[in-house]
Amino acid sequence: MENHYNFYTGQLYAGISFQQLINYKIFNNKLHFLKDQTLGETEEGVEVKMDNLRKQTGNFYIEVAERRNPSTLYCSSGIFRTDNTAFWLIGDYTSVYILKKETLVDEYNSGKHPTIENVYETSLGFLIKESRMEEIAPVKVYPDRMDEELKTKINDVFFNVPPVKLSDDISSLG
Repeated sequence: MENHYNFYTGQLYAGISFQQLINYKIFNNKLHFLKDQTLGETEEGVEVKMDNLRKQTGNFYIEVAERRNPSTLYCSSGIFRTDNTAFWLIGDYTSVYILKKETLVDEYNSGKHPTIENVYETSLGFLIKESRMEEIAPVKVYPDRMDEELKTKINDVFFNVPPVKLSDDISSLG
């Protein structure tokens, strides 16, 4: 159990640091992170996920269920968590894909990706090859190479249009 706790804590702090960087580099610090994660990660309906292993494996891990420890039951999480999340940003410090959560749900429901369990037996998910992510995500950005024009476009979509329009307008970013 100690190894699981250390792993979880390390991932949590790494994820928070990544969220802060993405908020600063892409959103000009306009994302409002919620303390009550059952409502969603941000007020704006944006989930930020860091996947450090993607460079080594060529895959993104998309979570669908979680549990605190192997002796408890799984509950819906990730793309199946019931909250305000409409968009996922997933990647690492070099590049980030932006796509609708609905796209990831459709990808899972396609049956093309088997459900797998992590080594700690605390997470269920599926893998998407980076080449497939290139096909399904309308936007790929590079946090260290964000020019003001792209930042403005992204911020206009997320902050200057009614929420109903967000899912229609994301394709204009690509």
